Amino acid sequence: MAFDKYFREELSFLKTEGQHYSELKPHLSAFLDGKHADPDVERLLEGFAFLTSRLREKLDDDFPELTHSMINMLWPNYLRPFPSTTIVEFTPLDNILARKKELEAGIKVAGYADESGVLCQFKTCRALEIYPIERIKVFAEQSLDQSIIRLQFKTHGEISLDSFITNSLTFFIGESGYVSEMLYFWMHHFLSKIDISIGDQVLNIPLESLQSEGFSEEEGILPYPKNVYQGYRVLHEYLVYPDAFLFFKLLNLEHYFKHCSESQFTLNFYFNKALPSDITISDKNFRLYCTPAINLFEHDAEPINLDGLRSEYRVISSSQTPLHYEIFSIQNVRGWGPADNKKNSGPSNERVYYPFESFQHEQARALHQKALYYRTRVRENTIDNALDHFISFSRSDELQHIGTNETISIELLCSNRFVPLELGKGDINICSDQEPSFVSVRNITEPSVPLHPAVDDSLLWSLISNLSLNYVSLLSKESLKTIIKAYDFRGLNDRQAQKITEKKIDEGVISIDTSPVDRVYRGLPIRGIHSTLVLNGDAFSSEGDLFLFAKVLSCFFSLYASINSFHELTVINTNNNERYEFKAQLGSQPLI
Repeated sequence: MAFDKYFREELSFLKTEGQHYSELKPHLSAFLDGKHADPDVERLLEGFAFLTSRLREKLDDDFPELTHSMINMLWPNYLRPFPSTTIVEFTPLDNILARKKELEAGIKVAGYADESGVLCQFKTCRALEIYPIERIKVFAEQSLDQSIIRLQFKTHGEISLDSFITNSLTFFIGESGYVSEMLYFWMHHFLSKIDISIGDQVLNIPLESLQSEGFSEEEGILPYPKNVYQGYRVLHEYLVYPDAFLFFKLLNLEHYFKHCSESQFTLNFYFNKALPSDITISDKNFRLYCTPAINLFEHDAEPINLDGLRSEYRVISSSQTPLHYEIFSIQNVRGWGPADNKKNSGPSNERVYYPFESFQHEQARALHQKALYYRTRVRENTIDNALDHFISFSRSDELQHIGTNETISIELLCSNRFVPLELGKGDINICSDQEPSFVSVRNITEPSVPLHPAVDDSLLWSLISNLSLNYVSLLSKESLKTIIKAYDFRGLNDRQAQKITEKKIDEGVISIDTSPVDRVYRGLPIRGIHSTLVLNGDAFSSEGDLFLFAKVLSCFFSLYASINSFHELTVINTNNNERYEFKAQLGSQPLI
């Protein structure tokens, strides 16, 4: 949209100055003066305004050639869109499954969009363990000062529980909203006891067996490079798709079912505070075999004819249906050309191009290999509301390719752009050919809106400056606000979402104080940092919303802490003076 502004300003300037000049030179008024102006001169002025607008845009574009290269090295996902995401539920088929089966992350599922007829492809983000167990009932019992949530289960075909091994059960609390947020809050803050009822036996389960999901590296939604700081991933995914964190897992269940001939059992969760009266638990809560799924799939770009006559080439995902594809990332780049480097002679040979920002330069030089690199640039396309990708090439044997063409093949990771918004609940119900036959699948939430990053904005410089923050400087109110705003993709695309986030960080974050503390870990003293974060509950939609926000920040701070150190967080809600204590977590950042 900035280009439109520049064009209007330049054209207005030319017309205004043209009118003034025609007053000074009356004999030129037929060419420059208003309604009687020569149409050919008008087109010439418009073309000149267009070119000068491009020049002004280039002068004011904050050097994306520099910022994009730095971001590609340090945090490439910031320049990538966040595709549509949903929660899918796998249901084991009756009388087929008799023991545990594992579904690895990356299972392909799909659904047809009603209007366009496009097959929207998704892939699961987390591994699942499927058992011949189904939940048959969920309900709550209340008293004045405590509450109990009971989950009842049975096996398929009434097979005994000891006939297969049950390691863990993962639950999806429910789609984000007041009820799910408050249930998440109760499960992680007011939980006092867990037990399992099997026949006449009641066995206690340690509270440590309950584990949150979404915070570890293997539980991420987007594919991330290994060198990317995981704290930014957690913060980014929370701000864009908080449903991914409304999961928990019960671990180490296998020994409770040994020598057990029963086919039913009940999990009981006891809380030392009664659930709010407006919380109603239904079958939509505490669902088994669910995982986030994201609209990403492999796709080949249109071949590029590398003739050396242009500085960069546009990467086209599909020339036939461009609105059905959006590039997420470039995976591999290969070239084919004449083996003897002479025009139209010899068989074709394949060679691989590497990202220019990679660390292949010294290795290629040491091995006396040809230097073959590519660089990518992302630009915003305001006409199609999309991101255009451009690629440029660097070849050490460029002189040998004068007069010859090289065919470039590019492997992409793509999404279906905005097409998944045509899908509703239950529409993603197709399993890929590689999918096991013992389950069915359906999405239980509507696909989210795809989000674009700010690729031509001064926000990139703000992001780069944030990368220089050390651990201590990060633990300040202003630095925390800056970080959250930078990674709020929903706020960049939706004004209403931006207001919600701004309210949380501007009105919600009151203060943050830090102090060094010492703890003994495995017999050794370790120095870490304790932070006290004061939050205003009125800035959040619910106390559960505040608690999840605080839990994400606790993970973010701990991942930012250095190795051989730790971080622990205390959060105070000013509305009710409630304190939320988050356990000390060891850091993961290298000191150098």
